[in-house]
Amino acid sequence: MKKECIIFYVKVPKEGLVKTRLANDIGSFHALNLYRCFILDLIQTLKKLSQDIIISYSPNNQDTELFFRNWLGDKFYYKAQSDGDLGVRMRQSFEEVFKVGYEKALLIGSDSPDLPKEIFEQAFLKLKTSDAVIGTANDGGYWLIGFSSAGFCHQAFEGVLWSSESVFEDTMEKLRLNNRHVELMPEWIDIDTSADLLQWFESQKNYENRKSCENQQWCDSQKWCENPNSQNNLSISTSHTLAYILSNSYLKLKLLR
Repeated sequence: MKKECIIFYVKVPKEGLVKTRLANDIGSFHALNLYRCFILDLIQTLKKLSQDIIISYSPNNQDTELFFRNWLGDKFYYKAQSDGDLGVRMRQSFEEVFKVGYEKALLIGSDSPDLPKEIFEQAFLKLKTSDAVIGTANDGGYWLIGFSSAGFCHQAFEGVLWSSESVFEDTMEKLRLNNRHVELMPEWIDIDTSADLLQWFESQKNYENRKSCENQQWCDSQKWCENPNSQNNLSISTSHTLAYILSNSYLKLKLLR
């Protein structure tokens, strides 16, 4: 076991149960496939890091763990999320990893598929001299939170109105009241709605990457949409999210109109 870890929160991808706000705008089928893309893009990045990666899955049952192991492989650790609201689950995730000996831990969700590995490296560097790190999201929440074992603050997850525009500010206030030294990470786009997706799409200014996505044999990389246990998708170097949008006439019309 290493001394640093990243806890990656995921839900089992089922149509109608993931990205529901996005599904209201683009339909549950496309929302489901984009959610799978988000996970695969982040997995590609996390695999490049030297820290332990813990896939923290929901719902809590053996079938879910087996699904993710078959899909994402055995390179990662797998741990079910606890019961309770988001705050309870995140607090317990940190308590568990610190209890088994990790000295620094980051926690992320699956809504920011373009996070680069360098930003995680920066976060761990900041934790060498601070108690906590946090990155604000465009919707008033946060895309990352992390602690050193000595600086962990369970109060950061209590009394917060989750899924509101005040999540980041409420959390920062808890950390300030408990005298934690906090370092801020850059703001990032958290994709929950079609407006977020459009903002993210417009932020992807690497047109060479767009071109490569458009020209690749998308039918080969799309097999995981029908069979999410396929391992072929993990070798693709381009963005799954961008490729899915660019290969889909409906989504391109929706975003580029």
